[in-house]
Amino acid sequence: MSDLQDGPQKPDFVRLYGFDHSPWVQAVLVALHEAKIPYDLTTLPTPKLFFSSGIMMPAAKLNGSEWRLDSEKIIHELGYEAITDENLRLVYDAWVGVLHRPDSILGFFKAFSRSSDEHPNFFVRFFRNFFRSFAAIYFCCLIRIGRIRVGYKPPENFGDQFLEINRILADSDGQFLDGETPGSFDFLFFGILQCHSSIPVPPLASLQSDERLQNIRDWISRMEDRVSGYGHSYTAKYFDTSSPSRRTAKVIEQAAFWMGLSFYFTVLPVTVLAITFAYRKVR
Repeated sequence: MSDLQDGPQKPDFVRLYGFDHSPWVQAVLVALHEAKIPYDLTTLPTPKLFFSSGIMMPAAKLNGSEWRLDSEKIIHELGYEAITDENLRLVYDAWVGVLHRPDSILGFFKAFSRSSDEHPNFFVRFFRNFFRSFAAIYFCCLIRIGRIRVGYKPPENFGDQFLEINRILADSDGQFLDGETPGSFDFLFFGILQCHSSIPVPPLASLQSDERLQNIRDWISRMEDRVSGYGHSYTAKYFDTSSPSRRTAKVIEQAAFWMGLSFYFTVLPVTVLAITFAYRKVR
């Protein structure tokens, strides 16, 4: 069930920190859009948030409360029924392709530069785009080091990891994973697919062409129709939908990101210390 009345009372306004490249930020964004809850999205953490939790995202303030850091719990606090442990495991299984995002480091940073902050004021966007390049460096290092530490080896067929979700869709009583309307399972899985599409990774090709995954492709079209116009869709570019794709940053906004990247490499010792600090906060 995904009825908002089954969960906690939904908030009136949410302040959200994170990038829409993140699958977990995407999940919260889609849940907010579905619940029609107004929100303000920033790609820079406040100093207090950074020193307390590094650059963990998403972070959300609901009705001015303290920052929440767990996407599943945030979605539940928006009023949706919590996802089951078994379904959450399937979401994490589908996450694996994220480890391929920095296969091309240049491509990784280029993709981040093209997804600008969405603040209406140009000077605020420029400022945020300049400084958010730090987070791009952080995540690039985090993923590449993580691959080495876990001894990651790509699966023989990326489509296999989606088969169980494809089966659940076939057996669903409604058009979505959680039934007649989208719920936590839909939001979290859709967030994973947005992430795979923001920087194309090998699982994306399987999602597009694997004959076994037609139910998922049909579901993507339904989800796109559901969230059409929310402004953060990356899958719209790769699947047969009528939804608009995520806006590409203007040249000056991309330039701000690359200037910030150059700055952080110029002060590399300080950047390394900041990355180390942020990593320890996550641990």
